Amino acid sequence: MKKGEERVIEMLVQKAKTDHKVVRYMKELAVEVQDYELASLLRNMERENFPEKIVDNKDPDVLKASAIRIALGLCKLKTDDRGAFIIMKVVQKYFKRKGNMDMKDAIAISTEADEKFKTNE
Repeated sequence: MKKGEERVIEMLVQKAKTDHKVVRYMKELAVEVQDYELASLLRNMERENFPEKIVDNKDPDVLKASAIRIALGLCKLKTDDRGAFIIMKVVQKYFKRKGNMDMKDAIAISTEADEKFKTNE
């Protein structure tokens, strides 16, 4: 590795240690390029440097939304867990109501997502 490349990597690592968004984006990029070992290392860095930002949620709907986010990512549709949760709830409601959704349903879904995905940012 060239000295300039080493410097770039060093700068990225230092920035990731001080900026939660940077480490999160780097982790998402590692997953996108299927470098799961790097993603795991970045997740550890995120947990070490930003423990207040990590929420280990055991809510079944949140866990499903996370799995759906990953599946959507594999199909090149980028979203976060909150967006995947909303998609999941809209699809469930849509089929339960046989296509008849209204604004009340949309507001209820959005409110539920806001409650489940509160962040410190």
